[in-house]
Amino acid sequence: MLHPYFFKKLLLKSAIALPAPRLLSRLCRLYNDAKNGENFGDMTINGEVRFLRSQAHGCDVLFDVGANRGEWTQHALAATKEAQIHCFEPLPSLYQTLLANQFPRRVVCNEFGLSDETGERQMDPATTSLYGRRPNSDGGPASSLTATVRLSTLDEYCAEQGVEQIDLLKLDVEGHELAVLRGGQKMIHEGRVKRIQFEYGPCNIDSRVLLRDLFAFFEDLEYDVYKITPRKLVKLSAYDRRLENFQYKNFAVLHPSLGAKRS
Repeated sequence: MLHPYFFKKLLLKSAIALPAPRLLSRLCRLYNDAKNGENFGDMTINGEVRFLRSQAHGCDVLFDVGANRGEWTQHALAATKEAQIHCFEPLPSLYQTLLANQFPRRVVCNEFGLSDETGERQMDPATTSLYGRRPNSDGGPASSLTATVRLSTLDEYCAEQGVEQIDLLKLDVEGHELAVLRGGQKMIHEGRVKRIQFEYGPCNIDSRVLLRDLFAFFEDLEYDVYKITPRKLVKLSAYDRRLENFQYKNFAVLHPSLGAKRS
């Protein structure tokens, strides 16, 4: 009996030999990305809104860290009736856009970001990133850190505001996710953050934070890690280096006390 590897090798050789029309190649990549929940920034398509809606029932406190113009908060308001939403946007221009949404009183807008320490740092207004970006291989310009922004920590903010539990912590901070998590170690280690959604992608090259580092943060904790895809959550029992492709995607981290809410 021939080994399965023989058939795999034969299939690969056949695929290489076939002509690859540009349109077919693009369609294949599009299908693969859609199935895996990668490289789609539209949260109504990539599974983010589906995840939010599936988890929103019973949520009382949500954090939108990296609120930008408030799109995620708009969806959170639609998915919850009474939950309090805390928004964090350190870039002054985007913060003013956030305020212009005229959210209801249950939304608290903060003109600072979250990190692993309190203080000030420089941010690039074009990429909304705290990390400098080198020139692209195609000759694109390097980023410029020209905006001074304020930062605090999750633990400090919760202590000051009397927040005892966060039902959903959403992180979209352009490669700074690990620093935000480290700044909330007390809340997270005590199991007082029930759900975490974090982004991973090209910005992790700028921050030099690997997906492996994010997995390691939760390694000794009770949380379970999932990949968010358009149709479902895919449980990841351990770090898989094949996921380390720096393609845009989102992950969910859920506390075991949620039980049946992991869908």
